[in-house]
Amino acid sequence: MKQAFAKWFHRGNRSQLLQCVALAGYIAILHFYLGVDRIFWHFLATLAVCFFLDLLLFRARSGIWRFPLSSFITAMGIYILTRSRFTVVPYLCAAVVAIGNKYIFRNPKSHVFNPANIGILTVFAFMPHLALPGSDQWSGTPQLLALIYLTGVAVAAYARRLTLALSYILALLLFSWLRSWASDLSIFYLLGPAIGTSGVVFTFHMITDPMTTPASRRRQFIFGVAVAAVDFVLRYFEVFYAPFMALALISALYSAWLALTWQASVEAPAQNKKARSFASGLTLSRQ
Repeated sequence: MKQAFAKWFHRGNRSQLLQCVALAGYIAILHFYLGVDRIFWHFLATLAVCFFLDLLLFRARSGIWRFPLSSFITAMGIYILTRSRFTVVPYLCAAVVAIGNKYIFRNPKSHVFNPANIGILTVFAFMPHLALPGSDQWSGTPQLLALIYLTGVAVAAYARRLTLALSYILALLLFSWLRSWASDLSIFYLLGPAIGTSGVVFTFHMITDPMTTPASRRRQFIFGVAVAAVDFVLRYFEVFYAPFMALALISALYSAWLALTWQASVEAPAQNKKARSFASGLTLSRQ
């Protein structure tokens, strides 16, 4: 029993547990400190759908039971970054899309898209009359914002994705400053919710998903800058779900690159083996 727990409690699961604690803290702040107009059972329903769907789909694919810890992260991310006061439908649709995407769209490494991101993007794109970003419900003191920033930095650092998060923030800041310099618009207006609490959750808890992002710092930097660039362009065209679409597009490109490099790595040994066999045949024929 102790060995089984030690095997399960590896760094990846510890990172997910830290994510869960941080996101649960944000939900507690929303309800008990800020007193936002949210219906808590909407979160419970979202969590139940994510948990049981992930549990059953993993069982169907692998034939074994596994505790789906990541489903908690997905459900909390959907609830924090989405707002729907009148119906639970957007939350449930986002949950189904989020978990289903993990088992449908896959590359040689893992699933292609961050589950919560693709679920949120889907409801924003197809249910704009029912679901809106939850950024306008986040308000509070500068001390609260600083606490959430520090928590996000700690979580991203433990997941070894801090380079990615910082490259995204700094690139978005640079692009916004350049546009502000070239126009009369304030840089704070251009950054908008990206520097608010919802932006912190997106930056440090969503684009830093270890399963769908590169591990090396150089590639993390490229990934973060690319997401910021696409995000900035979409913001220019007033796409209100710009960061979610930007992350989905760059994740798809990164997954395509992974698939191509994996295919090349598989084909290269086979081609080398064929070449060696052909050279050996030529040598024998000459003898």
